[in-house]
Amino acid sequence: KKKKKKRNQFNMLTRVILSVLVAVLLFNAIEGKSRLLSQNKHVTSSAVGWNGHAKYAVDGNTGGTYFKDWCYHSQENASPKFFTIDLGRAYNINKVVIHNRVDCCVGRLNGATVYVHTATGEHQCGQIINQHKTNAVGCANQKSRYVTVRKAGTLTLCEVQVYGH
Repeated sequence: KKKKKKRNQFNMLTRVILSVLVAVLLFNAIEGKSRLLSQNKHVTSSAVGWNGHAKYAVDGNTGGTYFKDWCYHSQENASPKFFTIDLGRAYNINKVVIHNRVDCCVGRLNGATVYVHTATGEHQCGQIINQHKTNAVGCANQKSRYVTVRKAGTLTLCEVQVYGH
């Protein structure tokens, strides 16, 4: 009887481990399909300040030093402040990674919100509350052609990377 109970416990543990393994493999398969979609795509933005054109935020340079690596910078009195990437066609958006400025003004990224534009309207992926050098926001594989970052205050984006499939 004890051997049968141990065998049942072993079988249950084996099933749990296999279930977790399958879940991890499926997640990795979905993530594995994900690729960078935004580099050198067409962008639009609110008015530009400090010569920080929107194209700098999709040029592949994640350095973050403003006058060396260049970043998008909204004009202080522009309202609203926005930055939109046109991916050319709709993709399932997995995540958006935003690279922050590192030489000054890092807190400007706090409060930036990422949106995708689906067939049913605009949907919020997430908001950056406590900025870092690199900030990732998940978008739950929502199908979208356009990705927008918006903020009430000055918006500085050194690189915006949209990943999906």
